[in-house]
Amino acid sequence: MDVVVGLDMGASKTACVVADLYARPLSVSLAGPANPNIVGLGGFFLAFNRALSEALTPLASFSPVIRAVCLGIAGLEANRRKHRLEALVRRGLEGSPVVLTHTDASVALLGAFAGNPGVLVIAGTGSVVLGRNAKGQAGRTGGFGFLLGDEGSGFDLGRKGIRAALRSVDGTGPETRLPQALMTFYCIEDPSGVLPLVYRSRSRVDVIARFAPEVLSLGFEGDMVAERIVLEGAQDLLRALEALVRKLQLQEAFSFATAGGLFRNEAFLEMFLRTVKSRFPDAKPVQPLFPPEMGAAFLALEALGLSPFPQEEAVPLEQPPSVAGSTWITRL
Repeated sequence: MDVVVGLDMGASKTACVVADLYARPLSVSLAGPANPNIVGLGGFFLAFNRALSEALTPLASFSPVIRAVCLGIAGLEANRRKHRLEALVRRGLEGSPVVLTHTDASVALLGAFAGNPGVLVIAGTGSVVLGRNAKGQAGRTGGFGFLLGDEGSGFDLGRKGIRAALRSVDGTGPETRLPQALMTFYCIEDPSGVLPLVYRSRSRVDVIARFAPEVLSLGFEGDMVAERIVLEGAQDLLRALEALVRKLQLQEAFSFATAGGLFRNEAFLEMFLRTVKSRFPDAKPVQPLFPPEMGAAFLALEALGLSPFPQEEAVPLEQPPSVAGSTWITRL
């Protein structure tokens, strides 16, 4: 059975889908972080191989033959090894399949709107806003990485929360409940115990970003320092959205979707939607049609000259149990 593979390889996790040539997902899997700028090539290929192996295992009886692989990779624009990555991936696969790489944000946009106009606001470990207008023109704001950008991201909120905790204990910042949250979350006896966790870890970006949910919780519980950090994050994302609306000359009634771990916090999602509504009253929030890894699978199909979007007339296949319960799959 001929298949394509789509991967969303982020700073926190890797998601993989194996689909047939009618764009029907057959199996999905998850693995660890894969941003090569953070985990290196070794960490990148560890996540890739694990995700691919786990996605293919349930399909062994179908004898899958990989025709194309598309990888949506976090940090790709800052990494000059794009062609080397493609060559290394291709070398490790049987049958010399087509291998192509895109940014994780671009595959997320394609999955969210299936090629139609719309704006996607991503706030995960990093942040970026990208979209496409009715003329097919695409654009983006942000996405400059944790050193130079990522405002309103999990890393941004986590870093600000840790800094506020340390400054509070140091006496250079206002009192806050963040120091106790820091010690509880990282299982340390003193807030300064977070320093070796951050500076000695190769995955320090993920270590810092994982504190963001604690900042959100305290912010919505009334801690003034955490609340200010959360409000700043929502405003930063709104500014990025405003800039993209100007770049693409979008109409006031544009559709937008959200993606990324930060928006799994319902209170933060509601806050952001209210913030957008106050600035763009006619903007329409929508659910992403498909996850980023499916957007990557669409691009893999396109590379083969096939229709990149699901075919309603396709004859259903008996699906392996690994896809059962996946709500986005039921749309197919």
